Amino acid sequence: MLRPMFEHVPPVRWLALVLLGLRQQGEVVLDGDTFSVAPRDFGVTLELHATGGYEEGTRRFCFEYLKPGMTFIDIGAHVGLYSVPAARRVGPAGRVLAFEPDDINRAMLQQNIQRNGVEGVEVFSCGICDRDGRLPFHRSEFNSGDHQLFHEGRGRRSHEIEVARLDSVLQRTGGPVHLVKMDVQGAEARVLAGMEQVFAANHAMALIVELSPWMLRDIGDDPRDLLDGLVGQGFELGTIDEATGRIEPGDAEVVLSRCVDSSYLNVRCLRGAGP
Repeated sequence: MLRPMFEHVPPVRWLALVLLGLRQQGEVVLDGDTFSVAPRDFGVTLELHATGGYEEGTRRFCFEYLKPGMTFIDIGAHVGLYSVPAARRVGPAGRVLAFEPDDINRAMLQQNIQRNGVEGVEVFSCGICDRDGRLPFHRSEFNSGDHQLFHEGRGRRSHEIEVARLDSVLQRTGGPVHLVKMDVQGAEARVLAGMEQVFAANHAMALIVELSPWMLRDIGDDPRDLLDGLVGQGFELGTIDEATGRIEPGDAEVVLSRCVDSSYLNVRCLRGAGP
């Protein structure tokens, strides 16, 4: 209910952000790491301050799955809530590739990497999708985790950014891939379309895909096709309960039935032997 009001009524948005900025601090501690965050933010920062945590079930799976020497790819890395602890899990023999196209988020991501003393994180300024080139990037003024590549027409300020297929990036960097997490606000099908070589070269791997059916449909992508495509690639699907950490398996139809159009959930996709 709040999203359309903030998108389309600037005076309400301005007042809400001012009041929120007075209430929220620009720094949080999560699982022993200290993160700079945007105080005037109705997304990630609000959840962190309101609950003291963030996607606890997904974080638990990721950090239990990752082992020393592995490669973790964080697409839509935001301020590093996954990249920083993942770097600690994979250690000096592993690596983290963090993609964050928003300048403000990326500056905080780099600051959080340094302040928490982790190494092995390579930060990329490009967006990841199904093509190499440049595309408009549409920024949300009230949710720092809701900047989008393909959604238009909601009064957002836009500018062009560099975009690339993950296949293209890994052709330059090389190496195996073990876990990919994507949180790209409806562009998930486009990201997966640019990962054909990644899938071919890495049989045993896992994905975390944020599923938001209405965002996918908004840009002409079918959420059922996305899930069917993952099953066709040999992935077993499961939805993550963020409160308990429980992963409930299911086929594409079952997974889609668990996510009503106005919400989202994280889908764990697993192929090959786990760690």
